[in-house]
Amino acid sequence: AHAFPALLVDEPTASLDDASAAATIDLLVATARDLGTTLVVATHDPRSRDACDARFTLPSPLLAPHA
Repeated sequence: AHAFPALLVDEPTASLDDASAAATIDLLVATARDLGTTLVVATHDPRSRDACDARFTLPSPLLAPHA
């Protein structure tokens, strides 16, 4: 079996209804747990954010376009 150091997902619940978003997050969390790996979620969705054990916020200037 291959070991994954991290499972990275970008906006996994974008455009999903509440039930589908909850099921998606539950599946991602369970999969990461089963694989014994870290789940990294990039999101604006509080439903996804609230399912995580730790949260990191990027400051707005970091996201500013480069000239």
